[in-house]
Amino acid sequence: HRDLKPSNILVDARGAPHVLDVGLAKLVSRGTPEGPPLTLTQDFVGTPAYAAPEQLRGEPAAIDVRADVYALGVILYEMLTGRLPYPADAGLAGLLEAMARADAAAPSSMERSLGRELDALALTAIAKEPARRYQSVDALGADVRRYLNGEPLDARRDSGWYVLRKNLRRHRVPVALVFAFVVVVAMSAVALSVMYARQGRLLAQTTVARDAETAARLRAQRMQSFVQGLLLNVSDIGRGADLGVRRAMLEEAARRAETELADDPLARAAAHDAIGRTFQSLGLYDDAEAHLRTALAMRQRLFGSEHAEAAASLNALGELLTDRDRFREAGPLFDAALAMRQRLFGEVHLSIAESLNNVGLALQSRGEYDAAEHLHQRAADIYRQLHGGDHPDVAECLGQLANTHLNRGHYAAAEPLFRSALEIHRRFRGEEHRDVAGAKVSLAKALHHRAAYPEAEPLFREAIATFRRQLGTEHDTVAWGLHRLGVLLHARGSYGEAEGCLRESLAIYRRCLGEDDPYVGFVLDSLGNLLLDRGAYDEAEAVFTAALERHERLSASPEASAWASNRLGELRQVQGRYEEAEPLLRAALDNAGARAGVEHPHYVRTLSSLAALLLATGRAPEAVVRYQEALDWLRGHVHENHPDVAETSMNLAVARCRAGDCGGTESTIRTVLERQCEVLGDDHPRVAGTLHVLARTLLERRDPDRAADAAAAANRALAICRAKLTNRHVLLADTLELLAGLHAAQGVRADAEACADEARAIRERNAARVAVVSP
Repeated sequence: HRDLKPSNILVDARGAPHVLDVGLAKLVSRGTPEGPPLTLTQDFVGTPAYAAPEQLRGEPAAIDVRADVYALGVILYEMLTGRLPYPADAGLAGLLEAMARADAAAPSSMERSLGRELDALALTAIAKEPARRYQSVDALGADVRRYLNGEPLDARRDSGWYVLRKNLRRHRVPVALVFAFVVVVAMSAVALSVMYARQGRLLAQTTVARDAETAARLRAQRMQSFVQGLLLNVSDIGRGADLGVRRAMLEEAARRAETELADDPLARAAAHDAIGRTFQSLGLYDDAEAHLRTALAMRQRLFGSEHAEAAASLNALGELLTDRDRFREAGPLFDAALAMRQRLFGEVHLSIAESLNNVGLALQSRGEYDAAEHLHQRAADIYRQLHGGDHPDVAECLGQLANTHLNRGHYAAAEPLFRSALEIHRRFRGEEHRDVAGAKVSLAKALHHRAAYPEAEPLFREAIATFRRQLGTEHDTVAWGLHRLGVLLHARGSYGEAEGCLRESLAIYRRCLGEDDPYVGFVLDSLGNLLLDRGAYDEAEAVFTAALERHERLSASPEASAWASNRLGELRQVQGRYEEAEPLLRAALDNAGARAGVEHPHYVRTLSSLAALLLATGRAPEAVVRYQEALDWLRGHVHENHPDVAETSMNLAVARCRAGDCGGTESTIRTVLERQCEVLGDDHPRVAGTLHVLARTLLERRDPDRAADAAAAANRALAICRAKLTNRHVLLADTLELLAGLHAAQGVRADAEACADEARAIRERNAARVAVVSP
């Protein structure tokens, strides 16, 4: 054909391609040109950007079907990366000069989701020498089909390890971990030596290299590609294995890089970068940070402050720090990388989009959600321009856009964006991929906030199962999923399983990240809340105290300390120690940062806790104001049937009744009870609380005809308390006291005394424990 390019290939509605414009076609037989020579007099015919080197040089006798293979390879390269392998705007001489100076960059160096197989496939198709390309279009097509089927590629037949790994994975043959370790280390040593020797030969042959810097850069690029491939082998074999084994593999790679590449700082920096990224993917963050900082320092010394690789190192280190929730350190790195990339590449470039997304993430950590949304949208627009709308990078931006809505409490706006991101990841990655699992967790969080618990729970469980299979059981990403599932199960009233998830999450975070990591504090907060709601007051106090001490010792954000104090305030409240609880709760409400963004649900909870305290201490009018404030926020962010809306509506009605306006109180309580049973189930502890309020409201009317209804409600509440809560929970004592009064009114003295005695014992146990833990 001699002029294959995207505009000459029409794909019809059925997906079938049609090749157009055969005016430059040349008859061949068995790969050998036949027929008359060119009828045109020019030295070159075709489209330069898609023309093989032999076409560009004007060598018609050398042109055969392998020129079409080259053109198809360029089209494939462009589809994968959004770019041409060589600049298209420099004319024939410029193209030939670019080809002489360096090889085309591996597609995966521009698009991280691409792997070594696609690198090999594309680079084989566009090899400069026809003999090194696929020898026919059929051969190229066969390798494409092999890639899609998960089979070894002919383009990589020289790698015995690669073929072995692909066949083992395809046929699921179990391989002993020790054997895998030996194979990887041995092959790494051999391959590194062979590759380094090959580098020397290649450099000696690169006579067109204009200066030492160009040659060194070519060497570094090849070495980085090799090291990244080596580390992918380590990651694949080590998946699910003991972290010590995987760390040993990487440390061996690092040692060899230092010794074998001692005189080649460019390649050594690339090796540290690749090793650091692989440590990061395995959750070994301290090791990752050391290597990424080394790579950054070396590249800044080598390249100065204005170079694409220096910007990439700044960005990589920033991403690692965000994995550790160290946004204050990551933000300046992201800002510097973005500014450098804008000076180097302009405004429309894949690296610009990556940096915009990361700067937006740092802005979200500071609560600047509007500014973050703008940057995530700009990044998404660039990715759509370069990739089209259906690409994992676009999905990543959609997920971050959704987070800006989620963190502002705009749950309905966040959910469709999370769904779109998940579907894109599924189409590109398949179901068994950590990015798909991560998108499931994000969507499930939005569903959780909207109380769509039945849909959210299986998403959390599927994601955790994928994380365990892909990353092993000791990865912090598994802990992330377990934490979110534990919080959901708490909301659903499955307190026992929720506690198991939260404790497992906490243990993994401590082993992986250490006691002082922020995520340890997050899980402590969630665990303390659960223990408080269960009635495990001693354990809750220990957890809340540890969390507060930890926040203060580490100089955590004021919001973190405020919320730890808030939780202690809630504990003091249920213990009846109102004079200690009130200042703690008011301090949390007075914290300016607590009123915005992701902290809003905690703020609303504290409003309700303070209102309950005010009601218990005889300040009903002020309680009405606080409950109304909480209800107004909830109605602006979640649907009317949400359990929080229902419960706050009931509490507001009760507070108004205490303030003298009892109209519609019983009707409101019964409506709330109906909604709670529908959303949470008949045996949820929050249902028990509502039943208790209903029984008490009925009794306060002093209507003998309502006593039976009150007793039924109180007995239902008591059954739930005994099944779900500890034997020290204040709701259990309150309900027993209510039943004691009912039995006494009915003349059933024995039952009345039994209930009163049990309630008294609960109060005494709690009072004794309080005396022990008080200052």
